[in-house]
Amino acid sequence: MKWILLFLLMFTLAPCRAIVSPPEEEAAALEEWKTKIENCGSLPDAEKFGLLIEAINKLHQPSIYANQAASLPVHQRAVAALSSSEGYADYFADRIRGLKHRGLEENSPAYHRYLTERRWIFSALSQIHTPEMVEMFAGFLDDNDERRLPDLEATLGQASASKLAGMLEDPPVNSSSRMDLWLEWRDRVREGKQTYAFKGSKKRYDFQGEVMAPPPRPRRSFDERNPEPVAESGKKPPRSPVAVIAGTLLVLALAAAFWKWRTRPTR
Repeated sequence: MKWILLFLLMFTLAPCRAIVSPPEEEAAALEEWKTKIENCGSLPDAEKFGLLIEAINKLHQPSIYANQAASLPVHQRAVAALSSSEGYADYFADRIRGLKHRGLEENSPAYHRYLTERRWIFSALSQIHTPEMVEMFAGFLDDNDERRLPDLEATLGQASASKLAGMLEDPPVNSSSRMDLWLEWRDRVREGKQTYAFKGSKKRYDFQGEVMAPPPRPRRSFDERNPEPVAESGKKPPRSPVAVIAGTLLVLALAAAFWKWRTRPTR
């Protein structure tokens, strides 16, 4: 009987321990992440970038860190650390292309590794709203050679279009179904004929950075806004009919008076 009561007591208290301990463990884990992020600058690029990708992917997941109010600031630190790292966009572009090349040339396991790592890297990089990331994804848009591609898996170009659609305020299309429209959009941005904005932002960008809006035009005075109309030839337009009639009557009246004076009888 004593063992039964002890078992029931342990069973009753177990949920209480589960409720108390996770926040404490989360707080300790977040402090550990803060330390890792602060000290990652001294690591080799591969190790540093791998750590930051893991932090970005995990810290914004409520299923991993329930206290998002505490984890999201740490998540933003990881985003800032990665986006301020020199050459990070080129590193990941080369990493993806290298994994894909080995996967296509070697064997099926290597190709599946490429797909798995691509999803992991893209998940983190799509949370970094910088022109470097948009240019990197745009550079993949015409890369659709996937000879080993499994069913229902997107090509590299399609996966990049999907990530861009989630990042941009005004994408050419909200999916990867029209790659021709995505390629046209990329070419227009490259040629300086189009800009883009990130979701929730009014700032406009091209692949080089923020595009400053032109200065506002100075307000004109009323006379400047409503100048006296001038004919195309440079001459003033004809007078109004009323003025013409009044002038004609005045001329006739003067002519009649002059004629009356000339024909008056002489003494």
